[in-house]
Amino acid sequence: MRLWSAACSSGEEPYSWLMAMFGTDRAAAQRLLKADLRLLATDVSPSVLNTARAGRYSKETMRTVPASLRSVWTQGEGDQLVVDPVLRDGIAFKPLNLLGEWPFKGRFDTIFCRNVMIYFDEPTKERLLARFAERLEVGGCSISVIRSG
Repeated sequence: MRLWSAACSSGEEPYSWLMAMFGTDRAAAQRLLKADLRLLATDVSPSVLNTARAGRYSKETMRTVPASLRSVWTQGEGDQLVVDPVLRDGIAFKPLNLLGEWPFKGRFDTIFCRNVMIYFDEPTKERLLARFAERLEVGGCSISVIRSG
């Protein structure tokens, strides 16, 4: 299974994805991540990708993650929560400008593109959505959230 979190920003989305997928079953998570589950998370900003790779967030940022998942997948360090290495190692964080060349050739089962569309005009949004569609496996799912402000 190939997943892509496009414009992942500081990483909350891909980590939340994996937490929701695995629930509280650490053993299943480790099996799946060693088998054939790949999650690519991209963003144009190197600084937010560094934050994402570190997987270190304020407790306030993580408050919307259900307590049962937080207790399994994060550890407290002062006023911060650090994402478990099992999840951090399961995500490939890479730099990518969505409007530039995409260096990967494979297709994805699911593509999430959340909130970045607000920065583009309508023709750019249409081109980007068409490019996402070209990268989806047959029967795949693309979820784009376009917020107006």
